[in-house]
Amino acid sequence: QDYYCVPDLRALRRMTSEELSSVNSFQLGRSGFGLVEFMEPVDLRGLELDSLVLIESQRICVRFRSHIVGHKPHIFTVPVQVTLYLKHVPIVTSNPSRTETYLHQIARTHGGRLVSVSHSTKTWKMTLPSLGQLLCER
Repeated sequence: QDYYCVPDLRALRRMTSEELSSVNSFQLGRSGFGLVEFMEPVDLRGLELDSLVLIESQRICVRFRSHIVGHKPHIFTVPVQVTLYLKHVPIVTSNPSRTETYLHQIARTHGGRLVSVSHSTKTWKMTLPSLGQLLCER
């Protein structure tokens, strides 16, 4: 499904538990759809990274199942920057102002803020207080 992470899974598998407890510049993405960049080091120990983030044509969300009630992994508490491709935003029109207003609303709905919209690269970016803002409903 064209999902990837930076550093890649092979590099992560070679890391010690101590190294996995604080991974800098971690990214999860899906080619052609978008990516999530973690703005602080994250603890990746014990996470199933290949199924953590769902990036679809009109949404990005986090799938999280915890067997420990009330336990939230560290990765859900750090600020993130989300980049999505505009081709997957239904309201994109020839009116850039209308598109940006719509994207500001999406960012605010999730407790974040719109960082940029690039019509030349057809991407938009928003920051969120945490990945937990994007928990899947299903």
